[in-house]
Amino acid sequence: MNQPQHERQRIAFGDELRTLRKSKKVTGVVLANETGISQSKLSKIETGALIPSTQDLLQIFKVLYVPQSEMHRIVQTAQALRTEYVSWRFEHRKGFGAKQLEVAELEHQTRAIRAFRMEAIPGLLQPHEYASHVMSLANFTRQTDLDWAVSMRMQRQQILYDPSRKFEFIIAEMGVLSRYCPPSVVIRQLDRLKILSGLPNVNIGFIPNRIPLPRPPINSFVLYDSSTATLESITGEVSTSDEQDLETYHKIFDDFAAVALYGDAAAVFLDQCAHFLLEVASQSAATDKERMNQEYSWTP
Repeated sequence: MNQPQHERQRIAFGDELRTLRKSKKVTGVVLANETGISQSKLSKIETGALIPSTQDLLQIFKVLYVPQSEMHRIVQTAQALRTEYVSWRFEHRKGFGAKQLEVAELEHQTRAIRAFRMEAIPGLLQPHEYASHVMSLANFTRQTDLDWAVSMRMQRQQILYDPSRKFEFIIAEMGVLSRYCPPSVVIRQLDRLKILSGLPNVNIGFIPNRIPLPRPPINSFVLYDSSTATLESITGEVSTSDEQDLETYHKIFDDFAAVALYGDAAAVFLDQCAHFLLEVASQSAATDKERMNQEYSWTP
């Protein structure tokens, strides 16, 4: 009863494929041998734990002699199920920290991660103070385990030092400046970006506002190999494993990477951002001092 609708639909889809196989009097062993799909993978497909790719389905249809009209319907159903929306209210039912552990597990299953962010620095690159600000402001579900969640985010970052993995990040200027954090916090964040850019398996690009864009940056997203893409909204998270969706996201990432600043040009851009933030902090301090002088001035 507590299963989300999407999970129930995945299980029902797996049941349908298992029923189809049995109606053709084909065993799981025979189907595995004929399709080249492992028995363990077929088992996950039939239990709803894994939604098969279109290629996997075509292999299965070939062995089971499925009619064309039925094939089309099943393929469309699978494509729809590869895109999943989960509300933060449901996703955070076990707290912010549990979500960080879930993301960490996905990252450890991945060899190459590509992240495009418009509004903030990606979590894998955030120092503790910056992460605390961001997660506190994003706590729409009013979780009480923020300290643990931030600690889990810091632990996730150890994966950056695994040379067998590759990381690519593209960050827009709005995300670099992050005006919802104090300037001093953001400046320390920029220093960390310079350090992490020196890792041989980490590539960080930046897109200043002055650079013409190849397309509208509709939303931020993260790509995990060529298997999953995730993107966040205010109320939840969307994930997709659809082949065409993933191809589109990788193409969009490549388009933005082609105009991003890297290396020395990126370092100059970060220095310019830091200088701007220092000016903002200085102006803010001067304004605060003037306001205090006005509030506490006294004329006899």
